[in-house]
Amino acid sequence: MNVSLIDNGRVIDKIILNGKIKGNYFSIDKNLTFVPLFPIYYIHNENKTIIGTDENGNLIVVNGYIREGHILVMGAGYRSITSRVYKRLIEQN
Repeated sequence: MNVSLIDNGRVIDKIILNGKIKGNYFSIDKNLTFVPLFPIYYIHNENKTIIGTDENGNLIVVNGYIREGHILVMGAGYRSITSRVYKRLIEQN
């Protein structure tokens, strides 16, 4: 997906996002590390971003982050999900 940041009709910046279209949204997988040697050693690090639109054409960006680990009888982890909605500035034709 090619994304451009536009201000007053002028392109300020461009970026290319690598991912896949899944249903009605675009999914970007980043930094996936998974080592399953359970119950001795287990680690899971993942950062995923999903981009889509709502019924009004507003942009929705959801970012999820997982960091988990387990060594013998000890384990710890952290998960977070953030969601942002950006209003559509240009009317659809």
